[in-house]
Amino acid sequence: MMTKTETLVNLLKELGLKEITTFPPSKKYRKFSSMQEGQFYFVGTHGGLRKGEKSSDSISLDADAYIEKIKRILQKRKEGFE
Repeated sequence: MMTKTETLVNLLKELGLKEITTFPPSKKYRKFSSMQEGQFYFVGTHGGLRKGEKSSDSISLDADAYIEKIKRILQKRKEGFE
C-alpha cells in the first residue's frame, strides 16, 4: 500500500505538474509546479499538502480532498480520450 505522500506525488505527476529540485534538497517536503504562476504545491513527508509562493508562506490544504479531486480530474481526462 502506498503512503499518502507517494499517492500525492504520483497524482501530481500524472496531472502533469513538474517536481522542482530545491537546493539544498529539503528533507521536509517535495516541491511541485502549479498551474498558477508563482504558486507551488508542497508535499510533506507525512502526507501534508500546502500551496503557496514558498513553503513558509503557504497555506495548508486538505490532502484527502485533493487526492479525490485529482482522481476525478484524471478520470474525466481518461473518459475524454476514449
